[in-house]
Amino acid sequence: MTQQITDPFIWEDEEWIFLRAEDIYSLFDPEAFGLMPEMSSTACYKGFVVQFRVTEKQLYLDKLWVYCENDSYPPINGIEPKDDDDIDYGMKLYDNINLKLSYSGVMIVGREMMDRFQGRAFTGPHSYRITHELTFKDGMLVDSKETSGSYVGF
Repeated sequence: MTQQITDPFIWEDEEWIFLRAEDIYSLFDPEAFGLMPEMSSTACYKGFVVQFRVTEKQLYLDKLWVYCENDSYPPINGIEPKDDDDIDYGMKLYDNINLKLSYSGVMIVGREMMDRFQGRAFTGPHSYRITHELTFKDGMLVDSKETSGSYVGF
């Protein structure tokens, strides 16, 4: 199996990797925006890569790379998609979406993947040296807790 493309997460002006959310589809559901993602590569089974951003404690949908086999890409928050060379696989990029999200729940982000997990198809919080749990209420960051070393692999 191919290692999956990770989802970037911008928090405190640093790039993290989005790892988990309590209810992923209340966080982001591409179908709610009229998109029908399909696998574009074995490196992206879900058909999309999303970048979240926290600015002044508010959670935003910042960027979205997506592949839709039906070639239908409606605007999101007034942003039209464009071709992108950073992540190819036939994906379109919605850049600077700047869409406020109203997610309530806990998300896990990480940095510094440990060498022994490099190249694995699926990784999780146990694969990263530094992890944090971020708690959101109605899209606002209300708490953060370092959880490095507290996760066990599957």
